[in-house]
Amino acid sequence: MDLPIGTVILASHDTITLSTQTEDHVGIGAYCSTTCLLTDIPGPNLAAYCDSLIDLGTSRVPPKNLITKHPHWQEFHGSTTEHYDLLSQGRALIKAMARHPSIQDSAKPSLFHPCLHTENIFVSEDTPTTVTAIIDWQSCSIEPAFHYADIAPDFAQPRPHVEKERELSFKRDECGIRFDVGLLAFFGPMFKARRMDTAYLDPFRYCHRTWKDGFIRFRNEIIQTARRWEELGFEGPCPVALPSDAEYAKHMEEYETFEEIQEWKESKEIALNRGEDGWVPAEAYERMQALHLELLEYSVQHMFEGEGIGRDTQVENYEYLKEVWPFDLPRGYKEELRRG
Repeated sequence: MDLPIGTVILASHDTITLSTQTEDHVGIGAYCSTTCLLTDIPGPNLAAYCDSLIDLGTSRVPPKNLITKHPHWQEFHGSTTEHYDLLSQGRALIKAMARHPSIQDSAKPSLFHPCLHTENIFVSEDTPTTVTAIIDWQSCSIEPAFHYADIAPDFAQPRPHVEKERELSFKRDECGIRFDVGLLAFFGPMFKARRMDTAYLDPFRYCHRTWKDGFIRFRNEIIQTARRWEELGFEGPCPVALPSDAEYAKHMEEYETFEEIQEWKESKEIALNRGEDGWVPAEAYERMQALHLELLEYSVQHMFEGEGIGRDTQVENYEYLKEVWPFDLPRGYKEELRRG
């Protein structure tokens, strides 16, 4: 389909077929939200795409007066000023990176279903090898092929923490090989991107989500790319200055702490066996809720009940817990420790 990079296809009815998606039943708009304006950006245009990513990231940073987060949160998440400065550096960096031949070769504007998981694929009862429908198209958009490089359906990747009764009977490693063979045959640019050094792609992946992830992750991508600029084969000088040795050491200390927090949060998500986007099977909801409370109580024991921990420390720990716990706290949980 000859469409611009960074567009999204919107259906005018609840269900449409692939054959009607280029007719009057769809709209083409800039990739910004579920309601989009028409765009006339010619594609492929990676410079405009880079600007769109940074503009999207900037739009997600709220006004300073609306931020009521705890200082512990801001320490790793970053202030609005830090986000704006970082995104400004990121704009110059990814636009310079986009000129690299490897990125250009894997940037073909492509329409790909990003959630092609087993829950979204319907098959015939009589002939299970016949796909009858694919649902959940709302996240589809026209993106450079490399945008999808880290995406693989659940049937094509191992899931060692999934309960046996929820695991599929066939071998996922074999499906993963067949998925890659299919990409090689039908989606060459994405196949190529999946084999690239992630250093070429991670800055594009994280630049527009700094407010969600925290500024440390994208800052690390900028710094590591700058340090490897010549090694990665980028032309010309790097548009971002390298930090001093002292600044780099401080950054790495903060980044390691940030990663430890992410791993801790992920361990809680794995323990609850949550699905993508937080979904759990309806039949397991009550059991998951009970397990959630059990994990929560276990995790906070040392934060509230240790010897010598006074009320002020307990209040600080409670505020911190609210920010790092990967799920909503139960209504009224530790209510007595809320700041007055």
